[in-house]
Amino acid sequence: MNRWLVIAVVVLSGLGSVRFASAAGNSFTVALSPNSGPTGTTVTITGQGAEPVSTVYVLWTPWFSGESCGPQPRDAELVAQVSADNQGAFTATHHAQQLPNYGNDSWEGIIYLAKTTVAGSEITSNYVCFRFTGMASSDVQYFPETGHSVGHGFLRYWQQFGGLPIFGYPITDEMQENGLTVQYFERARFEWHPGSDPARYDVELGLVGVEAAQTFGLYHIAVFAPLFVLPATPASRSDCSYFAATQHNLCGGFRAYWEKFGGLAIFGYPISEEFVQDPSSGEVVQYFERARFEWHPGTNSARYDVELGLVGARAFQFHHPTLSP
Repeated sequence: MNRWLVIAVVVLSGLGSVRFASAAGNSFTVALSPNSGPTGTTVTITGQGAEPVSTVYVLWTPWFSGESCGPQPRDAELVAQVSADNQGAFTATHHAQQLPNYGNDSWEGIIYLAKTTVAGSEITSNYVCFRFTGMASSDVQYFPETGHSVGHGFLRYWQQFGGLPIFGYPITDEMQENGLTVQYFERARFEWHPGSDPARYDVELGLVGVEAAQTFGLYHIAVFAPLFVLPATPASRSDCSYFAATQHNLCGGFRAYWEKFGGLAIFGYPISEEFVQDPSSGEVVQYFERARFEWHPGTNSARYDVELGLVGARAFQFHHPTLSP
């Protein structure tokens, strides 16, 4: 089994078997739009017939030349874990991308299906297929390091506002979460808010620093408390700034990094003071709404010896505890 298929097994291990099986003879069905186009096309998978407000897993696998559009003897990848609405309908989107990890097989396109549970039994939808035609889209980039692609506005935002040092590699494809199109990265969550800010591709960054701090149970410790509840005042050092919005200071190299590499839009306000989170390592960190700064002396003076923690991965675990990125 190649690396991509190993990832598929890990991601979907909470679903039981995800081998393709014959579609169930029921009203749980999916449809696809469009059904053809170049690799990199964004497709929309819509479905109906799930139990109201139930969890649905939308899946894909390659459609190789010479195969029928139907069940195949290989594992499927997760497109999205979505919730059906009150009528049992659901929607997901996916970049239909031909990937190199499956070897030299000739791709006809991609097969999509969905799985859910009804009355305690797992059921599978019909199969729908997207056929590759025309020239490949140049607006999608595949990252072999994690086996995921980034496209369109998310890709342009990633490239323009920080790239790998700020956001890390993608750890999911685009997916639906609480009615939003989102994508998780090692250090961030991109959220698409149509019409909100065209200059920034309508992308906003999720509060993954807040969510990571919650998963670590840090909000009860003193360094996260607003300064007005403690016998302390804003720092008087010339290399410090005090943020009244969250009642915290930002000083030294952390402030220099914050100001140079993104500021409020990328990192958000500080939500803690500097502190040592892990006494065994002695590493100094500070949490922000959208990031965790880590001080690694002598590693990279051009970036003030600051590295960003993997809070995007931590936030993914927070929202999807039964899945692995």
